[in-house]
Amino acid sequence: MPDKNFNHPSLFVAACLATLIYVPIAQHLLPSGEEGGWRAGPFAELGGAIAPADGKAWGLAANRELKRRLDNVERQLEDVSHVRSLLLPSVQWLLTSTAGIGNESVYPGREDWLILRQGFDYLVGPSFLEPIFLERRRRSASAWRPVPEPDPRPAIFDFAHQLAERGIRLLVLPAPTKMMVHPEALYRPRVESTPAPSEAAGGAPALDNPSFASFRAELEAGGVDVLSVAAILRQAQAETGVEQFLRTDSHWSPAGVEVAARVLADTIQQLDLPFNGPGVTWRRQQRTVTGVGDLERSLGLPGWRPLYTPQEVDVKRVVTGSGRPWQPDSRAEILLLGDSFTNVYSQPDVGWGRSAGLAEHLSFYLKRPVDRLAINAGGASATRRRLAQEMAAGKDRLAGKKLVIWQFAIRELAVGDWELVQLPASLASNLAQPRFSSLRSD
Repeated sequence: MPDKNFNHPSLFVAACLATLIYVPIAQHLLPSGEEGGWRAGPFAELGGAIAPADGKAWGLAANRELKRRLDNVERQLEDVSHVRSLLLPSVQWLLTSTAGIGNESVYPGREDWLILRQGFDYLVGPSFLEPIFLERRRRSASAWRPVPEPDPRPAIFDFAHQLAERGIRLLVLPAPTKMMVHPEALYRPRVESTPAPSEAAGGAPALDNPSFASFRAELEAGGVDVLSVAAILRQAQAETGVEQFLRTDSHWSPAGVEVAARVLADTIQQLDLPFNGPGVTWRRQQRTVTGVGDLERSLGLPGWRPLYTPQEVDVKRVVTGSGRPWQPDSRAEILLLGDSFTNVYSQPDVGWGRSAGLAEHLSFYLKRPVDRLAINAGGASATRRRLAQEMAAGKDRLAGKKLVIWQFAIRELAVGDWELVQLPASLASNLAQPRFSSLRSD
């Protein structure tokens, strides 16, 4: 007699196969708006000839190239899949609204806070300088991806040395993660009654990865200045009650970037560098901006039923006396290299206003022009590569500079690829320069 429950392994296998086959068939049959059928869009890469450049070891080289192309097609299909675009937003809305479940890059927190997974992993994950962790990251390379350099120290020391040969000092500014400043975004402290003396005096010390203290000490011992602002932001939040990070975004709030710029300006003044250029007086205009955070967008929730209210913040635009927006000055003696933490209030397309970012406020507090080279999602190496490319093309962004500030997201210490970047020679590269002393500021 046949099993009425149809509990047969072959039926389970058939269901799994049907599920696997359905997605590519639906993707193929549904209109894509691309001319050329499967040879267009993500599949176009599979249509070309596969052959090694040198004509040798054809089998292994072709296999690696085919794997690389298949990997690219798979990642692109995830972005353009009809099934994904139809089902995923609604499923994600259901998971987030009922169970507080995020996705592979975003964790929902308490009271409408959203947490970037990489930032969370940096804080609670392994020590980023542990030899076992570094070796495991080096082994993460594939047949078509180069071996990453996970240790940030050689790249930072190399960059500092190249700048020192030009008579330029380096100041490293790792932008903290949200959890380092607002741990309450994810969990409620067990004790909420009488604060400890350190908390009553202005905020508990900021949380950090176990390796950061030794990392900072090693850099400073080698003559590289490091400014850590996490504890300062936490103290500012404790004293003012103003949140230092945006709730549904991975970046600091307008108040946070202003605090960071003010502390950065104080630190630069303590360096007592021989600036020669004239001072500049700026003024600020307050504007109210309403935006949707990058973390909320990363959740991919449907637009028809949002879970999070757009956040309204007050930004302070830095302008000239005549009201013109602040602009970077290539003749300035300070160059700020940064990522989206530098750009978040500078580029209107990011959604949080313009002329109110880190470079602008640094100029305001220093009363000096500042040059800026910032790349969103630049990681550990993009700004240095861009700097080298511009210099090689004849645009010497280091000409006349006395200080380079290198701002990067602190999570890059645990996930970044810290490649060495060689800067082209400059006219001042043959000048012998003294070793700079280090400076602690918090």
